[in-house]
Amino acid sequence: MARTEDASQIRQNYIWNTLGSLANALASVMLLMVATRCLGAGGAGVFSLAYALGQQFQIVGAFEMRPYQATDVRGRYSFSVYLGSRILTTSIMVFAIVAYGFAMYGIGRDLLILTCVCGLRILDVAEDVFQGALQRVGRLDIAGKALFLRVVVTTVVFCAGLVATHDIVMSCLFSFVVSLPVLYALNVKRATAWVKPTPSFEMADIKSLIFACAPLFAGSFLQSDLTNVPRLAIHNVLSTDMQTIYSALFMPALVINLLSGFLFKPMLTTMAESWEEHEHCGFASIICRCEALVASATVVCCAGAFVVGIPVLSFLYGIDLSGYRPFLIVIMIGGGLNAANIVMYYALVTMRRQRVIMGAYVLADLVSRFISSRIVCTFGMTGAAYAYALSMLVIFSIYAVDVLRGISGITSRHSDEG
Repeated sequence: MARTEDASQIRQNYIWNTLGSLANALASVMLLMVATRCLGAGGAGVFSLAYALGQQFQIVGAFEMRPYQATDVRGRYSFSVYLGSRILTTSIMVFAIVAYGFAMYGIGRDLLILTCVCGLRILDVAEDVFQGALQRVGRLDIAGKALFLRVVVTTVVFCAGLVATHDIVMSCLFSFVVSLPVLYALNVKRATAWVKPTPSFEMADIKSLIFACAPLFAGSFLQSDLTNVPRLAIHNVLSTDMQTIYSALFMPALVINLLSGFLFKPMLTTMAESWEEHEHCGFASIICRCEALVASATVVCCAGAFVVGIPVLSFLYGIDLSGYRPFLIVIMIGGGLNAANIVMYYALVTMRRQRVIMGAYVLADLVSRFISSRIVCTFGMTGAAYAYALSMLVIFSIYAVDVLRGISGITSRHSDEG
């Protein structure tokens, strides 16, 4: 697949990737706002926990193949293999959702809500493999446009259904049915100009791809788990409406994470080509510039959150958040560390250091599970923020050391050879 990038194309890629990522991030804000006003803090708490778990199950379906697919500049695997693998992992995702819901809730209304809310993430998983193909040929603008429009349709239909019915299950069903043809028209049909949407179930290729992506999947799944472990500690120790408060206060941290998506998604394939061409100084320079921007954004966002964060969030969600300013600042710092981790994560993916990613998340997850319930019991909601920020700091420390060691080691070898 030939790439077709010039200055105008790169600009379009950035614009539409930004709009798509922005719509995707704002969707969760809009959904929680509407749920809080339609269902109250208690009902919105049930929805927010299901939505967070849905994001974690989405990782099972995607199996973190998108970064590998986007950086597969030598075409090691065909699109048919990526598509066949995605069908397999999506099937596993559906089974896992039902099994986890049954284990957590048994048979009942809560199981149905969890299944329906998590089931919406199938839409994200399905379109992601086609958008990865578009990104591979330098048409991230088409992928971003498709993401933007599909997310808008899904969110608007869900919110309208919730306002009309005050029923989460019915709103999910409406949204899923309406979004399916939109997904097909915007993603599948557009991608057919470059790839054939015919899956391959050649098990040797699928096994090879899954083995290559397994460390990335494990790391990404544990990263999502790190976000949810404090939520589950709140679920076990505090009341249901605290889930809504946690979700509302966590939203500003996503602004920093959103910046990372703006910076790095359009750069993935280009960065991979720089690494393959042994332009290691330029590769390191990209990482440093992006980390500097993330640090600057974190400082600005923390300052804004300290001054106006609590009154703005209280107004948006219709709940009293006064007294939670310390939680907000700590969670913003954790969000900044997470954004810095994303920069390092993509660098390690490009360097094919997947095992380091998995190891970092395993250690951080163990730390988080050990301290979360204890620290929430001691510090309440702010304890959940401390647990999240500490786990992000553990990951950043491991990532930074390995990236620096990898770049300096290769640079030294090339110097010796020269």
